[in-house]
Amino acid sequence: MMIQPSAESYCPVGQPRGPVIFQRVCVVLVTTLILAGCAKQTWDPDTDPNMVACRSTYGFTPGTPNFDKCMEKFKEIDAQKK
Repeated sequence: MMIQPSAESYCPVGQPRGPVIFQRVCVVLVTTLILAGCAKQTWDPDTDPNMVACRSTYGFTPGTPNFDKCMEKFKEIDAQKK
């Protein structure tokens, strides 16, 4: 028994597939450019990895209460590891 795709999965008669392909290419291109920009971001060897985590991963801005809490939490975790 072969499964037949539904009528909705086909392009309607007379409709070009070009716009769909163009849209997919644009999505792939934009995603690639965004990820390439993230890969180029380098940190100095003196940069505190906890600061990077609080800023990049969690999105906290330095000087805000959430950033300070995040840094305190990482300091506690680092102290427990030692």
